[in-house]
Amino acid sequence: MIDDTYLTKKNGIYEVRGAAGSGKTYQLTKDIRKLSLSSNSIFIISYSNAAVDELKSRLNNPVLSISTIHSFCWKILSNLSLKIIKYNKDNNFSPDAFKDIKFNPQIIKKVTYEEGIPFFNNETGELFLSHNDIINLFIYSIKEIPELRMSISNTIDYLLIDEYQDTNGKFLQSIFEYLSPNCTIGLYGDPCQSIYLNEDTINISSRYDITSESLKNNY
Repeated sequence: MIDDTYLTKKNGIYEVRGAAGSGKTYQLTKDIRKLSLSSNSIFIISYSNAAVDELKSRLNNPVLSISTIHSFCWKILSNLSLKIIKYNKDNNFSPDAFKDIKFNPQIIKKVTYEEGIPFFNNETGELFLSHNDIINLFIYSIKEIPELRMSISNTIDYLLIDEYQDTNGKFLQSIFEYLSPNCTIGLYGDPCQSIYLNEDTINISSRYDITSESLKNNY
C-alpha cells in the first residue's frame, strides 16, 4: 500500500513509480476509480491499443477518455488541425509528407489522421498525418497557441499516463510546461524500464516539481 494523498494534488505533476510486477496497473485503476467520484474530466493515455482495451475492460466506465497518445492528440486537434497548419508561423511545423519537397501550408485543403502513413494528395489537397506528425503538431500547438492551452486546461482535470517511461519525451516536456500549471498530470511507470532510456524520462524528477510515490508490494 502507498499513501495516495498525491490524488489531492490540485494542478502539477505526481508520479507513481514501480518495477514490473509491483502493481502499477492495479494502482492506476484504483486511483482512476477514486478520482472519478469527483471528476468527469479524466483523460488516460496508454502505450498501445491492447493496453487501452485492457484498461477499458477493467474500468468499464464510458465517461472516461482512454486512448493512445496519438488518438489523444488527434482528439484535441482534429477540428483545428487545418487552421493550425495553414497559419503556423514560419513553418515551424512541417509534415512528414513534405520531407523531400518544400512545404507550402496554403495548398492544404483537408487534414486527416488514420493509419499514420504520411501522404499528400495533390489532386484533392488532402494531407494525411504520420504518427510523428500528430505528436509534433500537438507540441507545436500548445506551445504557440495560448487559447488552445486554456481550452485544454478547461477540459481536462486529470491527465494520467500509463507506462509514461515509453512516452515521447518532448510530449512529456510540453505537457509539464504548458498544461501542468492548470491541470493535474499523473505518471505511472518505471523510468528504468524505458525502451528509449533517454534523459527525458529517466531524470524528470530532478528537473520538475513532482510528487513521487514508489510501489513495493506485488499484486
